[in-house]
Amino acid sequence: MPFGWWKKKPSAPALSVEERIRRKYETFRELLALNNEGLELIAGLQEDLQYVPPLRDVLGDRIARVFEKVEATITALERLSGAVYSPLREAVENQRLEVERYIAAWQEREAPRMAAWLSELTAESVDEAGGKAAILGEVKNRVGLRTPEGFVLTTEAYRRFCGTALWTQIRDAVREVNLEDLEGLHRISTKLAEMVMSAPLPRAVEVAITERARMLKTHGLGLAVRSSAVGEGGERTFAGQFLTVLNVPPHEAVEAYRRVVAGRFSEQALSYRITTGLLEVESPMAVLFLPMLPVRAAGILYTRDPKDTRSDALWIAATRGVAAEIASGRQPADLFVVSRRRPHRVLERNIVNKEQILVADAGGGLSRLALEAGLSAAPSIGEPELETLAEWGMRLEEHFRKPQDVEWALDEAGELWILQARPLAVAEGSAVRRGKVKSAPLASGGRTVYAGLASGPAYMVEELSQLRRTPQGAVVFLRKASPEITQALPRVAGLVAEWGNVTGHAASLLREFRIPS
Repeated sequence: MPFGWWKKKPSAPALSVEERIRRKYETFRELLALNNEGLELIAGLQEDLQYVPPLRDVLGDRIARVFEKVEATITALERLSGAVYSPLREAVENQRLEVERYIAAWQEREAPRMAAWLSELTAESVDEAGGKAAILGEVKNRVGLRTPEGFVLTTEAYRRFCGTALWTQIRDAVREVNLEDLEGLHRISTKLAEMVMSAPLPRAVEVAITERARMLKTHGLGLAVRSSAVGEGGERTFAGQFLTVLNVPPHEAVEAYRRVVAGRFSEQALSYRITTGLLEVESPMAVLFLPMLPVRAAGILYTRDPKDTRSDALWIAATRGVAAEIASGRQPADLFVVSRRRPHRVLERNIVNKEQILVADAGGGLSRLALEAGLSAAPSIGEPELETLAEWGMRLEEHFRKPQDVEWALDEAGELWILQARPLAVAEGSAVRRGKVKSAPLASGGRTVYAGLASGPAYMVEELSQLRRTPQGAVVFLRKASPEITQALPRVAGLVAEWGNVTGHAASLLREFRIPS
């Protein structure tokens, strides 16, 4: 027997049954609290990933806290059960390593460039260059049609611009958007635009813009600075939702870049993204820079009749000068219906009176000038140009394997150019069958944008600001159809406009949302 055994420390008294139950209950409550806190952190992390990329300096703290809660939960579980959950701890550690590898791979991906020439892009470049620039690169480099040479500030430049601080501000602001709160939407949109316009632009992004802008051949004119978000110009049209700045002097290209990025957060762009279910992080903004052309005429080409896919015709809208307002519906345009088959004969022509013309000023911006009386009622383009455009349109449709919505221009030298191509939203099925009408209609005629039947209370719109208050299920009547209708589309049953352009942005949106109009 060891010496001094009588000095042995007495063992702790056994806990009573009540005490053991109390301690287990407290541990159980701790376990539940830790589990709930971990789930809340994970839910917040999932929401963050809708707005920001998985960067360590943006999300690293939240990820670390998730794993801390998980480990504390396992410890509480072991105390509660009296067992050791080594396999569970190993699984958590494996998950931690997997997350670390994913973040490291994302951050250390192959030196993404901040700018690229159009001649370097194809359709596969969409994640880098956005939809508009990638498809125009495809048209140039694979279809072989004439396009201007330009460059794109990539989605990487956008991420660098946003940085950690701006990402966080954007996330917090967009979280507050409620499409039913129209005043709140306006306030948040204004706040976001101000954030973008006042945020510091990284020096590397500024240099990428200024150096390439100086290298472009601009024909004595400025630059067209256009949005090219990921997803834009694809199945989701984003028609007229973002900003284009035309005839920008090269020394103002940096400011134009800011304006285009800020336009990403306009009321109508926010409404469109939320309505279509597109996450913020899924559509980063690239920006396309193209030299302005000295144009004689310009317009839009549809390779199909959008309201009747059985028709063997394509549509060409044309106006003299810069066609900046055709798509918005504010500029009258001639409409030619042309055979899809060679020799592409003109089947129908609707020549409108064009009293004014938009021209690019040498010092920047656009001017509206009176058109000579002899030209105002004359066709904007001739038969040879119509035939070439029809041929090009069919080549684009064959290449992309779907009907196309194309922007084109005719320069002063008589050369045609493609400025944009994207899928054309067309009505499904055949033409609408017409039944007998028992009473005389209140109105008839006009052009169909999207065929169908609609009923609901009539809502008269005198000012575009009234669109915000469109009642649910209303049939909207307005003077001009423009892209601002986006803010009302989720509530609209049908739409009638006194005038507009069937090849414009508003028409594209109405077809995309399948609204009889």
